[in-house]
Amino acid sequence: MRIPNSFLTDYCSTATEFKTACFFYSLVNPTTKTSSDGNYIIRVKQSTLAKVTGSSLSTVRRTIKRLEVHGFIITKTRSCKSDGELGTYDYIIKKITTHRDYFHLSKIAFNQLEGKSLIVYATFCKLASGKTLSFFQSYKELSDIIGFSRSEIMFFISLLEKNKFIRKYMRLTSYGDYTDNTYYIIPCVRGKIRKKAINFATYNYKKIIKQVFKKVNRFFKKIKDKLLCCVNFKH
Repeated sequence: MRIPNSFLTDYCSTATEFKTACFFYSLVNPTTKTSSDGNYIIRVKQSTLAKVTGSSLSTVRRTIKRLEVHGFIITKTRSCKSDGELGTYDYIIKKITTHRDYFHLSKIAFNQLEGKSLIVYATFCKLASGKTLSFFQSYKELSDIIGFSRSEIMFFISLLEKNKFIRKYMRLTSYGDYTDNTYYIIPCVRGKIRKKAINFATYNYKKIIKQVFKKVNRFFKKIKDKLLCCVNFKH
């Protein structure tokens, strides 16, 4: 997912607001309709937004109002079905370029992370270098950038490490002193089902030998039976 850098400053007053804005942009594709002024038209149910953000419908409605105030959602209209029931909302959202000033946010991390942990992880993705996926920063600097307390930053870093989204390395200066930590974004890769490999370190070799001897004996028994059949036939 390409997420504009501005999302971390303009649409980040709450974790739900940030995740909602990101989700809207995850739905944008080459076939997405646009309004006359070039903004995106997105159709999505509020129940879907609630499920994605892990929020209640009332929280989603408040978040949509905030995004309207911030200018992210320009207008919203609701279609009416033939039976008179109200249909799904159509949102016209602000078109922000993703050809520059953006960062990559994996869909796996987006789906699995919630609340402030997603904001911390997204900020790390923004700070990380495109080639090495790493950066170094002090806790105080991270606190100033993200707007969370130092203790919150440390807690969420520990949480992201535990769940294998990032790695943290302690850096040493030439004098042997510790300096700012280096952080590395662990690429999120979908798992593949593979045939389980044999662990030869713990495999029972006696069992293997017994199985081999059984197969060999069975093979010779078949040959013996065939030879006996041939002899009996000749007689």
